[in-house]
Amino acid sequence: YYPSFWKIKARLSKALKEERPDLVILVDSRDFNLRIARLAKKLGLLTLYYIAPPVWALNDWQTRRISRNIDRVIAIFSFEAETYRKAGANVSFVGYPLVDLVRPSMSKEETLRKFNLAPERLIVGLLPGSRKHEIKKLLPLILKVAAKLTKEFKDIQFLLAEASPVFHSEITRIVAGTDLPLKIISDSTYDLMNVSDLLITASGTATLEAAFLDTPMIVIYKTSFSTWLIGQILIKLPYIALPNIIVGEEIVPELIGFRLRVKRLTSIALGLLGEKEKLEKMRVRLRE
Repeated sequence: YYPSFWKIKARLSKALKEERPDLVILVDSRDFNLRIARLAKKLGLLTLYYIAPPVWALNDWQTRRISRNIDRVIAIFSFEAETYRKAGANVSFVGYPLVDLVRPSMSKEETLRKFNLAPERLIVGLLPGSRKHEIKKLLPLILKVAAKLTKEFKDIQFLLAEASPVFHSEITRIVAGTDLPLKIISDSTYDLMNVSDLLITASGTATLEAAFLDTPMIVIYKTSFSTWLIGQILIKLPYIALPNIIVGEEIVPELIGFRLRVKRLTSIALGLLGEKEKLEKMRVRLRE
């Protein structure tokens, strides 16, 4: 990864110096694009940043520094636009790009039939992440929780989302040996979300996609205590789940860093699955 990173940066830097484009358009990829933005600024080139670095992962001075290096920020969240604007950036708010794309490919009834699911039984969707290191850290823990839930709810059904075929061997390796009522689902994540009574999902874009589908969830992420503590000190981030960040309060439970334990996650899941009113209340809040 890193050799490619620096090789591409060197080639792009050379091209910017030689070609001097009228506008440099940057999209997401904070670690890479902020370096390019600083170079473009030094060269006197105009820059536009779509899906700029998320403000919830930045402190005030970082936001101000980014604002100085970018000529136009295109924000996808209204609160993000306001934060960048206060930091001195020239901002346009365009909305979240996936709003109109997050749609199941079939009805709930069709999904139930396709994956041979019983509608009268609880369905829990498991989303361990879309990166290999997330899957390696989170999936074993999630499966331990699933095993404990199976003891309490004998007829429970689990759907495990496979974010990409490249993770298939890793997922099957981790799942091997378990006797859980579990189906691995590929290329149908929105359908999985749509039929699930509850999701246990890694933090990230999936949490917002689930919110668009009004699906209750518990959001998890694994970090070391030191990483969590540094984040709290430098960034002062109250939440990590996107639905909570956007609303400004905890509408979906989240367990991050050292707080993520099998016992605690199991307890929260049992509390939600055992009281359908809590799940429905969460659906209503997500719908709002």
